[in-house]
Amino acid sequence: MENLPQPFFAARSSDGQRVFLKLGGDCDAASLGELNEALAEALDEPVVEIMVDLEKTTFLDSLALGALTATAKRVRAQGRIFRVVRPSPASRRAMAITGLERYLLAAGSLRC
Repeated sequence: MENLPQPFFAARSSDGQRVFLKLGGDCDAASLGELNEALAEALDEPVVEIMVDLEKTTFLDSLALGALTATAKRVRAQGRIFRVVRPSPASRRAMAITGLERYLLAAGSLRC
């Protein structure tokens, strides 16, 4: 029973300088709309840095990785900082397989 899909969640908070977006559960096609909405809300905040915490993710598919990558590109193009922090084993494996680990886990991104 441990292989059952886990419900997706996104929790956002801000300290005025950074947005913290904590994601959990299965990040896949079924939750893509919610993920994109959470990322768009984070993008709208006038902060210097967006940190996405993946510690509680149980699955990350290519669509979720695409959403994170597109958001990272937009944030960085605006001169802001985008970091993925505390990747779960499942999310780190997905990033490693796709070659996105280096791009999304930028230098210093493991600080939290």
